[in-house]
Amino acid sequence: MENDNDLLETLAKYFPIDQEIKIVEEYDEMLVINKPVGVVVNDAISAKGMTVQGWMRERYHFGVTPSDVPDKYQDWDRVNYLAFWERDGMVHRLDKETSGLLILAKNPDKFVELLRAFREREVRKTYYALVHGIPTNLEGEIDAPVGRLPWNRVRFGVFPGGRQALTSYKVINIWKKIAIEGVIGRYDFALVELKPHTGRTHQIRVHMQFLGTPIVGDELYSGRKLLRVGKKLWKRMCLVAGKVEVGGEVWRIFS
Repeated sequence: MENDNDLLETLAKYFPIDQEIKIVEEYDEMLVINKPVGVVVNDAISAKGMTVQGWMRERYHFGVTPSDVPDKYQDWDRVNYLAFWERDGMVHRLDKETSGLLILAKNPDKFVELLRAFREREVRKTYYALVHGIPTNLEGEIDAPVGRLPWNRVRFGVFPGGRQALTSYKVINIWKKIAIEGVIGRYDFALVELKPHTGRTHQIRVHMQFLGTPIVGDELYSGRKLLRVGKKLWKRMCLVAGKVEVGGEVWRIFS
């Protein structure tokens, strides 16, 4: 168990509030970046300010979509080859409120290769989250179907009609009875390592809510009372993609 000063140090380390895109590693055909909180990955009418996609387009000037596709690409790979120019190398995404590692392709061949790796579940990602409360079991799996809620199209939830979703988790630190300025009472928190084995939208956020330990600062899934507590504690949602593994290569934010 750690004290409240250690909690603030953990928040600053794992969940920074700066909004600068940082390159973690760059190669001839791809790069890995640390996406800051508050930055949208893909271009959208609703997106305000610089997106990661816009950052890539300005940095590398990919040009216009070609009229032909190499013969070696068929079916989905053929579609994905052409999608490279539409998506400016965006292989996968993170929620606006989530920070952390993103892998980006710099040419269509690498784009197709990386999408295939994601499709065949060869990519392993590790997230870290600060949650309200402490899970009853400090290590385990959450195997619960996730889908979009029929009565609220913005939110997802666990229900029988959802798609199969599996997340492994492990508590790596706990803080008990922490007093927060401006909030009545004392609160428990845990830092949790999470490994999704499926890629459902909002999977980790929904699974932590399902476990009874929602993520601090999660406006969709933490509930009104705990959201107020979370906002007093820290000025962002406390979820980060801290480690990615692809084809034997490993990239980390934290040592």
